[in-house]
Amino acid sequence: MYKPVCGDQASLIRTISDAGLNRRVVPGTVRRKKAEKHQGTQAMLYAESVTKRNPDNEVMVVVACSSWETYGPNSNGDGFPSEKAYPEYGIEEKDLLRNNYKSFEKGQVYYMHDMNQPVGWVLKAFWNDRYKWVEIVLELDSERINPDVLKRVREGEMIFVSMGCNVEYDVCTVCGHKSRGRNYCSHIKNRLLEVIDDVIAAMLNPSPDFDDISVVFIPAEAIAASIYRKAAGSEQAMFVPGMKAKRAELAAKVKKIADIYKNTAILRSVKEFKDAYKPLVGKMESGLGKGEITDVLTFFYRTRIPMPVEEVGRKFGVVMSDIVDQQAKISAMMSRDDKVRTFFENAGTPESFGAGLAELADTFKPEDDRHTEAALIAIFNIVNKLLLMNDGVDSSALPPDSPGVTELERIIELEYLAGE
Repeated sequence: MYKPVCGDQASLIRTISDAGLNRRVVPGTVRRKKAEKHQGTQAMLYAESVTKRNPDNEVMVVVACSSWETYGPNSNGDGFPSEKAYPEYGIEEKDLLRNNYKSFEKGQVYYMHDMNQPVGWVLKAFWNDRYKWVEIVLELDSERINPDVLKRVREGEMIFVSMGCNVEYDVCTVCGHKSRGRNYCSHIKNRLLEVIDDVIAAMLNPSPDFDDISVVFIPAEAIAASIYRKAAGSEQAMFVPGMKAKRAELAAKVKKIADIYKNTAILRSVKEFKDAYKPLVGKMESGLGKGEITDVLTFFYRTRIPMPVEEVGRKFGVVMSDIVDQQAKISAMMSRDDKVRTFFENAGTPESFGAGLAELADTFKPEDDRHTEAALIAIFNIVNKLLLMNDGVDSSALPPDSPGVTELERIIELEYLAGE
């Protein structure tokens, strides 16, 4: 049984917006309704008293991180306990978010997690015990921040931020397994965000050491919301092996994916073998059963099984020809657009994938929502196929003693087991 877990934490975003946060603070002109719960919070009062380094800079109060107990896991399955110790997980009082949030103050503000190019300063961090989240007062450098971000801030729009931290390990909420690096248990590898014995499968992060608060763009579907960067122990970057292929090879793979979907009739039918692939079919149908397009796409990004692209399109009213057109467009852009190429080079890392996906929202400029969804399905499908060509289809979903599947044609054949 699945519990619907919002992939973009929409309720948290709405709460932040309703509180009037993640917007500019102009000293002396901030208006707060008397009934608002956040009236007079330490962060807001501190922000109003700040003397800016440059009169053109902008000061903001943003929500950087929230309580596991109040808001649950983020879309990556990460949670930050803040209310109590969890002896069963080895998490003590000293490990809680409310006892570690001050580490934000040693960091800086970045854009899209590019830690080589700071764009502002963290002035002070506060724990808001009413809302159970961390509020940060930050100052954006008008000379270094993306001009479009500055424009949006000055027009009073809410902006999105994403934090980065280092943790020694994370803990599975189901079995208590401590992962240092990528040695995850089966609950995290295969069943992340599912409810197992009344417990959401997620990762608790003790004693987070924060060093990054980044301004990020969120596309309309908010797929890239709340992307957390974690480095366990000395493992600072966790790339999927081989994903950073030579650019020519990567472009050739994307073109091959696009070309096959133009004429899937050349693939042999595998429907007659459906009974032999019950575990794989079950997993694909599990992904298709998610309620929102964000949840469906994220499921197939995280799991080593083929994304049944035609069935995903059918579920959300997107015709296959539109998805094929978008895949061809992506393939054509690989050779001339650095942003698109870099996105697929880094697609093996959740952090880079999330930030890159948000940036690509401007690249595709869809005519309407139907084309937006076609583009998103095309992007996720290409990434899904690249990862499977690299790592192979999950062997536990295949018939016993079957050989590993890494050939593109075979991977695409298997996806057509889903549906009628």
